[in-house]
Amino acid sequence: MTTKTAPRKTYRELLKHPNWQKKRLEILERHEFQCQACEKEGETLHVHHSYYEKGFKPWEYPDESLWCLCEGCHAHIEKLKTLLRQAIGKLAPHEFEMMVGFALGLQAYDYSEIEIDVSSFEIGDGVAKAQNVCVKELLKSLGKSKKTSGNLLREVRQKKLNKFKAKAGHG
Repeated sequence: MTTKTAPRKTYRELLKHPNWQKKRLEILERHEFQCQACEKEGETLHVHHSYYEKGFKPWEYPDESLWCLCEGCHAHIEKLKTLLRQAIGKLAPHEFEMMVGFALGLQAYDYSEIEIDVSSFEIGDGVAKAQNVCVKELLKSLGKSKKTSGNLLREVRQKKLNKFKAKAGHG
């Protein structure tokens, strides 16, 4: 005796699901039916998933990962993502780690509560480059923890600024 399993729904079918339609409307309303990139109103809008996770349904993503974009900006973002994937594919392993650190460092500007595990020099170097601080200053600020946060990175940037002001006679 064999048991039949229901066929898996296609992604297109999932986008018609009431749970996605509800979530999509919430995102559009939250951004007042305005493109987050160009701020145009009255355009055809898409709700863009900033990333995908295997097994997630469209409505299972956190709100902050869903962007409200007009058709033109959505197409532009998709082209940029393709270019980024191609560029990343050409990186050496240590450069890939630096790129991950850079992306995490950029996130820390907006999300002060983010915790970054600086598990290698390369990740630390990427974080430092994104934050415009010296990697030595960053690693020194970590001590033995090897973890940093948006708040700690802000302190490192402020120390750098204070040193600069003192040298320039503005402190």
